[in-house]
Amino acid sequence: MTAAHEGIGAELERWARGPVIHVVLEPEPAEPIPAGARVACFSTSAALPAGIDPIVASPHLARRGPLADDLARAAGERCDVYLTELKAAAIDTVAEAAERAGARIVFLRNRPRARAGEPDLDAALLKLYNAQR
Repeated sequence: MTAAHEGIGAELERWARGPVIHVVLEPEPAEPIPAGARVACFSTSAALPAGIDPIVASPHLARRGPLADDLARAAGERCDVYLTELKAAAIDTVAEAAERAGARIVFLRNRPRARAGEPDLDAALLKLYNAQR
């Protein structure tokens, strides 16, 4: 986490009415990836889903020039699964390229996980939910 992010966390803690839990976002496929799939992963960050070793890993989802080069690489590598976040150029560029290549599109979600030393996120969310009922 950068110093700028730490500063934002401190500011949130100052203004929040309740506890602040610092989280990281861990990317994961929204559905299982078939064994042996030739995966191309398109995101706005360099973080990759655990257990997936993509043939092409592109952090250029929000930069169309470099993204076009990465899509050409994915087609050249005959990737059969295009894993992408659902933002930026995901539909009008990545999904359309996957369709042209005959590849399956699988969406990538970012799962929030509490950072080390932070309270259990799920328990805190359940407590907040139950307090509102």
